[in-house]
Amino acid sequence: MWREILEVEIIRYLMFLVAIILGWAFGNGAVYFFNRFPGKWLADYGEKPASRPSGQKMLKLPNKPWRAIFSMAFIASGIWLSEKLWLSGLDKWQMVALLTACMVCFMILLLIGLSDLRYMVLPDQLVALLAVSAIAFSPYKESFLEPLWGALIGTLTFLLLNVIFKKSYNKDVIGSGNVKLMFAAGLLMGLRGTVAVMILSFIMAGIFLSIKIVRGELRRKDEISLSPFLAASCYLCILFDMGTILF
Repeated sequence: MWREILEVEIIRYLMFLVAIILGWAFGNGAVYFFNRFPGKWLADYGEKPASRPSGQKMLKLPNKPWRAIFSMAFIASGIWLSEKLWLSGLDKWQMVALLTACMVCFMILLLIGLSDLRYMVLPDQLVALLAVSAIAFSPYKESFLEPLWGALIGTLTFLLLNVIFKKSYNKDVIGSGNVKLMFAAGLLMGLRGTVAVMILSFIMAGIFLSIKIVRGELRRKDEISLSPFLAASCYLCILFDMGTILF
């Protein structure tokens, strides 16, 4: 009996070790890949890489302190997820595979938020990678239709909102990049998770806009990107409600 208990505890702490290793690797990797984005990833359709919005030059994230900050955030997230996966009853290889898949998603979501905050461009390549990463979670869904329902509901909701806003303000408020991101997030999160991501992202965006308005920092012509809030919402939903993407 005691041997079985010891084996279970060893697996538990080995998962923590794996989380630390993965967190350090992907935290450092986020800075590495962001600093090496191909210029064509950050140009809108029909533009040359040099003609990015407002003429920004390629931003290099300094290794210090961002590698340490991202690594610590990913390590903490990984340890939290390790405990939740350990309690889920999955075998050790499934736990390692899912933890790795979550870390990949975390890094992609971080890169999406950073690229849109800096360049106001949401690279399709990152959105495609996020959609592909959803495959890792599909065997654990309630049904194979669950990701498709999430993608459908998320995409249709954003398309409908864009039509409403366009009729009200005579311009696109929700860009095509956000619609594509919502499609990828739907595949990842499933139906319940997609609804949670949309609600949380709108709440976060509303709080941010309220603060900007109160401080007098928002003008009528200013544009606010929604994708960083969507990326942050996906991150939080994966982290604190694993059930939204599993089972």
